[in-house]
Amino acid sequence: MALVPVLGYTDTVSPKFAQVRSEALELTEDERARLAEDLQVSLQRDGWPENLHPTWREEIVRRAQEVQHGEADLVDGEEALRRLRAKYAG
Repeated sequence: MALVPVLGYTDTVSPKFAQVRSEALELTEDERARLAEDLQVSLQRDGWPENLHPTWREEIVRRAQEVQHGEADLVDGEEALRRLRAKYAG
């Protein structure tokens, strides 16, 4: 495999890396942020339980991104418990 220089790197990288990096830099800022988060999670596999299904991983990442982007409707723990008690009070 031939290696190619990429601006900003002191060593050379694979052509695939150079291509993916180039294409990623053409994404919108939001798309790049989402991709960066996905890549960061992929590097932290050791932090995930081995038996955690990939679908749950995706759901966890999706919910975390909603929180980070201010799209989630957050409820204080005490308030959540109050609502649950009220809902299931017999």
